Amino acid sequence: MEDYKRKRKIQSEVIKTSSYRALIITKYYLTICLAISFLLLAFAGYTESAFYILLTLNAIPPILSYVLKDYSKNRANSWLSSFTEDKTFTLNNLKAIYGYLKVEHIANSVSYLITLVLLILWQYTYISKGGMMQELIYLPTLLLLSSLLVHLVLFIFYIFKIRWDLSNNSL
Repeated sequence: MEDYKRKRKIQSEVIKTSSYRALIITKYYLTICLAISFLLLAFAGYTESAFYILLTLNAIPPILSYVLKDYSKNRANSWLSSFTEDKTFTLNNLKAIYGYLKVEHIANSVSYLITLVLLILWQYTYISKGGMMQELIYLPTLLLLSSLLVHLVLFIFYIFKIRWDLSNNSL
């Protein structure tokens, strides 16, 4: 029974680390895509929506992680501090190699979800109000779907990569 619990805990840690790593790389991908989109749309004379979404994607994680750390430090018995505290990892070297922190994972996840909602709203605005070049009207949807695809592919890739590294003692 003890081995089963340990195995489940290790699998959970691999999934958390894979999710975090995929999220960080997807964030970089989306940052580059939104920056290029902003430049293209700015030179074409259209809205700055891509810039505001880019700011949201990159400004929320540091602010939210600071707020969560500060709040949990001041109120040790709150439900939020128990939710955000880093419990001991069985695979500490895995946590160190990939830089996993629970607070950072939560902050980046919230930022990514808000960014996806803003991309949906941006697409809705383009479709309902019009006034956009026909070639660029589905740009927000393209960014949304491509970032979801990149996130899914990287998540699966890192699960297999970490398991492969663990089985070959490469970590």
